[in-house]
Amino acid sequence: NQLIKTKASIFKNNEKSFINLNDKYTATISVKFPITFGNLKKADFYAKLSTNKKKSISINNKKIHIPDDLFHLKDIFITAFSITQYFGISSTKFQKEIKKFKIPLGRGRIIKFNKSYIIDDSYNANPESMKFGLNRFSKMKINNNKIIVIGDMLELGDSDISEHKKIGQIINKYKFNTIFTYG
Repeated sequence: NQLIKTKASIFKNNEKSFINLNDKYTATISVKFPITFGNLKKADFYAKLSTNKKKSISINNKKIHIPDDLFHLKDIFITAFSITQYFGISSTKFQKEIKKFKIPLGRGRIIKFNKSYIIDDSYNANPESMKFGLNRFSKMKINNNKIIVIGDMLELGDSDISEHKKIGQIINKYKFNTIFTYG
């Protein structure tokens, strides 16, 4: 698979590499010095989601509390926490930074406008970010209509048409009220 080869090319066999065991592509990459993370018990940094109402993740028995508006980024926090722990940054410092973190413009920030909510996910869309955003939006409990406005995904090369068709199939499986497309 070309995707696996492309991802594998960023890893050098003579350096330590952080491997996400939750990702079916990176989990298969063979490196000389792997440092693994994910929700498998064999991971060097084993992550477990809390089952109570307070949203948190436990990684190697260290609990991280994640604000509700950021919980959709839990996989990114697992990655970041694992890397910071490896380099000796305290979990207390990490937790303080999460509390200060604001999603950058264009990267999924929720904007409240009158009685509506807008998810601004407009920066440099690609197939994975589109899938992520559509899945996130479909799970939101909203009293009003769910309306999506989607632009073109650029820089897809030969897979341009097939990737746009795949996104169309994903959109069709969700219950959105109105869909606007551009591009």
